Amino acid sequence: MAEKYMFFDSIDGEDERFYTADEFAEYFRQLISNGIFNGGDNLRVTTTGTDMSINIKEGYAWIEGYLYKIESEDLKLTLDAADSVLNRIDRIVIRLDKSLDKRYVKAFILKGIPAESPVAPEITRNDNTYEISLAQVEIVTGKSFIEDYQIIDERLNHEVCGITTHLFEQVDTTQIFNEWINYLNVKKQEANLSFEQFVSKWIQWVGDKLSEPDGEFYTEWKKWFNEIQDTTNLITRTQFKEHEDDNSAHNNIVNAIIFG
Repeated sequence: MAEKYMFFDSIDGEDERFYTADEFAEYFRQLISNGIFNGGDNLRVTTTGTDMSINIKEGYAWIEGYLYKIESEDLKLTLDAADSVLNRIDRIVIRLDKSLDKRYVKAFILKGIPAESPVAPEITRNDNTYEISLAQVEIVTGKSFIEDYQIIDERLNHEVCGITTHLFEQVDTTQIFNEWINYLNVKKQEANLSFEQFVSKWIQWVGDKLSEPDGEFYTEWKKWFNEIQDTTNLITRTQFKEHEDDNSAHNNIVNAIIFG
């Protein structure tokens, strides 16, 4: 089995030692794991809420022994326009590409596929390419700008990114990330339930007000109806009753004459 060791000085003409960039990266991979540094706003994805662009804030990432850095000002990326019928989910990633024609670490947009139930595109990880995901961005059909609520921060998700805080072991923040997502989902469900409860109570309240014979609205309406019958522009209800009684007496006399 071959032995490998590094790094030692060369002796010109006798025992020259040459090392590649990937060998240095391999060395550092044993000391510093993949992810972003420090958390906070480091490489956080934001939006102005006015167009289809996002901004990646200043900060550092570490991918397979290679350093990535945004400095001086935020990096701006523009996403493709929304589909006219279906939503989609894009992903903001930092990509290490060791291919000879690339040899870089840069930020990219992974464009999702519009669908009734869209999913984020998969990140790539192979011998030459390694991606970490900073955020998912929901692209809403027909909408020409991106708002904060459409961005899901994935920096704490250890499966796709994570935070590098230790020379030998990365802190697993997946549980923290999942708990946060669960908390958001619970709050959404509570909000929906609260609205449904409000509607149900409102319907019950209106029903109680309108119910006979004690409902407040029904009682007020009945009172008004009785009053409006008592006095009109034509005849009072008392006069109408007297006329009705008088007619009954006349009818009795007529019937007696006709039928004996």
